[in-house]
Amino acid sequence: MKKWLALGGPLLAATAGAWALRCWQRRTDFDGDGLLSPGPASAGLVALVLLAGAGFLLLIRALLREPGPRGYLAAFALPHRGLVAVYLLAGGLLVAAGLLGLRDQSAGLSAPLSTRVLSVALVPTGLDLALVGWLGAQRQEAQGRFAWPLLLPGWCGCVWLISAYQAHTAQPSAMSYAFYFLGALCAVGACYMIASFSFERPRPRWAAWLCAMGILLLATAVADAAEAGDAHQGLVCLGYLLYLAAQLSCLLYRAQTPAQLEPWTPPPAPAAEADPAEAGPAENADPAPAPSADGPENNETEVSEHE
Repeated sequence: MKKWLALGGPLLAATAGAWALRCWQRRTDFDGDGLLSPGPASAGLVALVLLAGAGFLLLIRALLREPGPRGYLAAFALPHRGLVAVYLLAGGLLVAAGLLGLRDQSAGLSAPLSTRVLSVALVPTGLDLALVGWLGAQRQEAQGRFAWPLLLPGWCGCVWLISAYQAHTAQPSAMSYAFYFLGALCAVGACYMIASFSFERPRPRWAAWLCAMGILLLATAVADAAEAGDAHQGLVCLGYLLYLAAQLSCLLYRAQTPAQLEPWTPPPAPAAEADPAEAGPAENADPAPAPSADGPENNETEVSEHE
């Protein structure tokens, strides 16, 4: 709990500050055409993001050790089963975003191909986040468990990156979508760092830092979506934000309180019942006897000579 407060307190304060500064920046530093006129809000937001990134790096270096627990559940087992509700909420937001995108496409609204693919991918990814929460509530650990459920958010995030760039690349100012794109990039990196625990390649410091920066930057993207009325972007950002927050909470908690895990052994494979008629020769069967020197050919020769 102390480690969560040591990082969670500054993270919450920085996230609230970034959201407020982004709202202020959009109202004062952007004109009607989307052009940026840098002012105090822009300077304050950039400074906050840079200082927060450096501060989180120092805090995480002091709180977490490398390489840390090698298994996924040893580092991300849920402190209590009630936290599954956060994963369910995050997954529900992604499913809602996917269904909203599919509805817009069926209504004939034009959208890039990457946005259409993203809408399709968000539905199984949302269901997968609920599965990740349920798996995290288990108390049995073994090498290589939960690999594909942990990879699916990263796969979907790659499509999200392409869609985020294509949807905003025509805007006149890069500052209008830079924080959103960087937040998506940090979220995707965090998803892959979390999945690395399932492959016995843990990077707890990188995972925690990318989670913290993803939460901070995605909060500014939520402010952009609320200002522009883009419900699809807002739901995607909130879904990934909650997922990263839940995983970061588990990682910090388990860094201080190791999980009591039981060894897990896979169920035995069913014995194959082979048909004796179709079965091949046994491994230890004696080889066929070689023809002796007194075989039938030699006997026939001898008989003919006697005749």
